[in-house]
Amino acid sequence: MYKMDLPVETQRATLKLLTLEDFSDMIEMLLDPDTTLYINHLHRKSKEEYEAVLHDRIAQIKSNIGFHWVGRLNTTNELVGAVNLSRIPNTQIVQLGFHLKKKFWNKGFATELAQKILEVETKGRGLTTIYGVFEKGNVASKKVLEKLGFEADSKKILDEENVRTYRYIVRSDSLKKA
Repeated sequence: MYKMDLPVETQRATLKLLTLEDFSDMIEMLLDPDTTLYINHLHRKSKEEYEAVLHDRIAQIKSNIGFHWVGRLNTTNELVGAVNLSRIPNTQIVQLGFHLKKKFWNKGFATELAQKILEVETKGRGLTTIYGVFEKGNVASKKVLEKLGFEADSKKILDEENVRTYRYIVRSDSLKKA
């Protein structure tokens, strides 16, 4: 079974799998409703509901069915945000997700962290196709996915009118530097 060598570093941050020690910082980020505006299943929940979500993510990691990393600044260890590769519920489709603290928006962190996960994980896990799913109004996620090499796809993955789907085909030349 493949295990990613952890932690992995980007130019400005270090990525490691989510642990209980990350809960406080993650919940602080999740409690800011602006950061979950386009993540329907996480928007405006209680601290207890977020704790349950994070426990579920750790269970996914332990079961090898979903992978959730936290990114922290190399200089201060402050939480920047999170990146995940996980299956869309009730499917075998793998999706890439990212979620940042508001103070790190528009600074290239989503692209930097997601790019590193794509580089390391697609090779290690033998993934050939990854999807990015986002709400129509989420222009920032669309831009990040495009920078990473994802392209619009007509496949309807979720039965929601507002959702857009982008697809990333993994080829040896597709892991371009964003």
